[in-house]
Amino acid sequence: MTEDLESVRFRMTKNTSMGKLANAIDKKKVDAVLVPFLKRFNKKKNIFTSSSCAGRIMLLGADKDEHKMPGLFAGKWHRTVKLKEVYDILKKDLPYQEIWFKQESFIFHFVCKNLPTAIKVLHLKARLGIKRGGIFNIDEGRYIIELTGTSNMSLPVKFGNETLLNVGQLEKIIKKANQKLTKNYTILKKVMKEFQKEL
Repeated sequence: MTEDLESVRFRMTKNTSMGKLANAIDKKKVDAVLVPFLKRFNKKKNIFTSSSCAGRIMLLGADKDEHKMPGLFAGKWHRTVKLKEVYDILKKDLPYQEIWFKQESFIFHFVCKNLPTAIKVLHLKARLGIKRGGIFNIDEGRYIIELTGTSNMSLPVKFGNETLLNVGQLEKIIKKANQKLTKNYTILKKVMKEFQKEL
């Protein structure tokens, strides 16, 4: 039986994405906490995801206009961090005009075969209380939805060679970021469980 355009486009997009995902998993470039979910979820018929992040804390290098610089990650952790880990990096002479401390929440990009599946994702998003996200690409066989948590924080911590926070202030910032990241992971577990069950 001849496939329609919707089915052909979805199948080709999924095959390409799954190949890239498998390669990324082999190279350990995918957050370990997401791998079991991705392998199960991507067996579904009308939806898949490969572009995702579980949430992280990072030190991000930028220029004075806040543009990301090459080799931008001065530090990156997909877990809670210790004061010493962050402070030891900030003490170094790094080639960035600015360094920003950031905590980011989970993010998923789901590709849906058809509009009914995309609408089902949005209904589930609303039921789970996920406030940020929506459809940002509409093509036959390729409806792309972005979903992301709202547990984020961002602030500059170094301009040139000048560290902007003392140790006590930095410790308080890290404590808050760790609390927010832990909350993010709790929400993420619920999201993965419900998406696996409901879609």
